Amino acid sequence: LSGSQVASAKMNYMSEIYSVVLGLILVGAFSNYLDMVTVVKTEAFALRGLHDFALNLRQPEGDRLAEQIRHYTRSVATEEWPLMKFGENSQKTQQELDQIFGGIARISDQRSVSLERLAQEVLTQRAIRVSSSFGDGDTLSRAF
Repeated sequence: LSGSQVASAKMNYMSEIYSVVLGLILVGAFSNYLDMVTVVKTEAFALRGLHDFALNLRQPEGDRLAEQIRHYTRSVATEEWPLMKFGENSQKTQQELDQIFGGIARISDQRSVSLERLAQEVLTQRAIRVSSSFGDGDTLSRAF
């Protein structure tokens, strides 16, 4: 075989390997994207349920709790999501979530158990969302 045939065969082999590796990375990234969509939707639905439930509580506790939920949602969108690009989370968002739990603790009837469950779901989904952000070294190493 001539030198050009050997080089051509090597180049074809390397491009096939490169294509397979790139395909695997893309499939993994798309899978992570779909997982994150599910987490965000679950968190949003839990927040919506929590907010609707709060609006049906006696006043002024219900209005106060609903307002805390709106503050948390705004904080996620304006502060935490931009920070997640760098693998960080927002302390303000955590404080807003803590205030939601504090507001639920001040409600002293059996409905607080349902509120607590919804708030726990928000907390769980937030933890998954934050720990899966792009800046997380483990996430990047698993992708490669």
